[in-house]
Formats: sequence, structure tokens, C-alpha cells
Amino acid sequence: MRPAHAFALPPGRRLRAALAAGIAILLATGLRARADEPEVPPGGRSEESLQEIARQLTNPVTTLWTLNFENTVTGVGGAGFGGVDPDYVGILQPVVPIGLSRFFPGDSEWARSYSIISELTIPFVETFPDHGTGFGDIQLAIGLAPVRRDGFVWALGPTFIFPSASSDALGQGKWQAGPAAVAGYMWKRWTAYAYAQQWWSFAGDKSRPRTSQLSLEYVLLRQLPGRWQAGMQPTLTVDWTASSGNRLSLPVGLGAGRTIRIGRYPVLFWLEADYYPVRPDDFPSPRWGITFQISPAIPQFD
Repeated sequence: MRPAHAFALPPGRRLRAALAAGIAILLATGLRARADEPEVPPGGRSEESLQEIARQLTNPVTTLWTLNFENTVTGVGGAGFGGVDPDYVGILQPVVPIGLSRFFPGDSEWARSYSIISELTIPFVETFPDHGTGFGDIQLAIGLAPVRRDGFVWALGPTFIFPSASSDALGQGKWQAGPAAVAGYMWKRWTAYAYAQQWWSFAGDKSRPRTSQLSLEYVLLRQLPGRWQAGMQPTLTVDWTASSGNRLSLPVGLGAGRTIRIGRYPVLFWLEADYYPVRPDDFPSPRWGITFQISPAIPQFD
């Protein structure tokens, strides 16, 4: 399953430190590749091989390990320039698929046909004009998915939010859980899917309001020559506890990206601009967003 959010990296030394940590994790996980899982050819230097890896990076149930760095600047209604105040949200997000055959050794066809995909989302938040800075609530999604590179793709499992924020203003103070699901289709040139997560609070700070919220990432991408991609992958959110005019935040967007090889690792770079035609009426809410994403991939190999 793919990311709904990402580790919004702040500027300056924190950004460099986060990138350095991510590269270290990337190199460490490169030693953990296994032969029991289907894979995109890792060592192929041909354009055709890299083009297929670029396509699989858009597959929500890919067998590639990825380490997503996402940096999002959002213009929130306020008193700043142009009537908006900027918020920065950064995400560090490792996505690790593990074949079921690892847990069920032997000649088991069904175990080789499925994988467990774990997605950990660690957010860092920096807001203006109050300059609130720190870690937000951590998310964890775990899904069972068939191993497929084409055709109908899906995944299903639980998702959690942990009250890990470094201050009350940067989190919701609640333990939350619910279902997560992915459904879509992969053609040779097109990728289309939706990734939904619903959370309900069940414990936490009793002085904080209960939560019931939906995150829905909807993706439509076109593969282009030269490992380029174009399309959109915005995320709408719904706060079910809000009044009817304040529940939905719906962005639409357009972006482009390209996969290149840096050393032995394929890396996807993606830039997207989003606009929010539907947003809450009665309190400051997002009006636009710009996202820059870097996703190094480690193919599974012997």
C-alpha cells in the first residue's frame, strides 16, 4: 500500500539530518533482500528494466521495498501573504512487503502468491504563524495483498494512529484504529487505484475530543517514455465528527515525476501541485498544497 502522507521535512539542518538518516536506513535494508519473494530484476542496467521498475513504483502492492520522503507545503487560510499561512508537513515512510512464504516454508503456492505490506508513517510538522514544530502522531498500516504486477490489485488490513505527537497542538491525543483497503487496476501504461483508511478513537486523553476520520488517496498515473510519469495522487480527508459544512477537504491536482538510478538504487522523484475546491467553511483550512517526494527503492534479490 502506498503512502497517504509523508514525513514533511523541515528546512535547514533538520532536513539534511532526516535525509542522512533515511539513506542510512536505505543502505541497511538493502542487505535484507530475500530470494523467496517475486521481484523486479534488480541488477538490470537496461532501459527496459528500469522502465519496469518505474512502473512498479506506482503499484500499491509492489514487492519493492521503498523509503518515501515527502515534503508538503500547504497554504492554510489565515492572515499571512495572500490570505494564507504556510504549514510544512514532512513524512518519513518505510514501506516493506514480506512474502507469506517466509512464514510458511515449503512448497506452498498460496503462500508465494501473497505478501504482508507494512507502512509506517512518521510525520514532522512545522506551522506558522505560531511556529509550532515537532513530531506528529505516528501511523501504521498493515495489509494482506496478492503479489501482482498487472491487472486488478487490492490489499486489506488494519490501520492505527498512535498519540506520539511532541505537543498537544501537533496531534490528537488519541489511540485510534480502523480498516485500511486498496483497490485498483494496473495496465501497461496506466495506474489507477484508491487507498482508504478510516480511524476511530478508542482510548487516550479524556480531555481531548473523540475522533472519527477518513483518509482517501486517489491515484491516476500515466507512464511516459524515458521513465517519466504524469497524473495525480491527492488525498481527501473527512472529519465525521464535524458539522456538515466542515467535514470534507477535497484536493485536485496535477504532478509529474521521473525514476532514475543513483548508484545501484532506483529513485522516484515526484512533484505535484494541488488545489482544494472543497474545504471546511468555518475554520482555517487548506487552500492549496505543493508536494515534493523522493522514493528510493530496493528490489528484492538473492
